[in-house]
Amino acid sequence: MIWAFEGNKKGFGLLVNIATSISFIIAPVVAFFNIILVQEKYVGIEFVPRKWLRILSYLGLAFLLLFTLLFLFQDTIIRHFLN
Repeated sequence: MIWAFEGNKKGFGLLVNIATSISFIIAPVVAFFNIILVQEKYVGIEFVPRKWLRILSYLGLAFLLLFTLLFLFQDTIIRHFLN
């Protein structure tokens, strides 16, 4: 994968930008699936997180979504004004 970006002057920066964008987009999706998969029907009643931990996981998901939108928005704005 790295060799595909090797010939371009900004190749490594582009690779890092793509990897960062993908990570920011995938993180809330993984968090959402994690919240779904720790429900009672999947893990049993004895392994279901307590209410405060479920609230914390929803807050964490909101945090990830907020930072994903912030990252994508600022990345788009910076590209628009610099180019």
